[in-house]
Amino acid sequence: YRPLLNGKLMKGFKIFDKLSKKYDKTQAQIALNWLVSKKNVIAVQRTSSNEHLKENLGALGWDLSDEDYQKLDRYFKRLWYVYKVARHARRLIPKRLRF
Repeated sequence: YRPLLNGKLMKGFKIFDKLSKKYDKTQAQIALNWLVSKKNVIAVQRTSSNEHLKENLGALGWDLSDEDYQKLDRYFKRLWYVYKVARHARRLIPKRLRF
């Protein structure tokens, strides 16, 4: 279990900054709302405090606009493609040369 990659997931993703301001929600709430809206996706949340539980629950009961859902879908589809290409390319590099 790695809660949003220990905070690293949200850093550098300006799309979450923009949407969190637009909806007056945290970046985690935007991400969880988007994930629970997807078919065949289960978002597993864990919390060690009541504060985080309240934040997680704040991802429910509201919707992003269709346009914003599509923006997130397009953004992460491109990101996933780049990840897959990089992962494949890494296999082509001899292990002794990898870092």
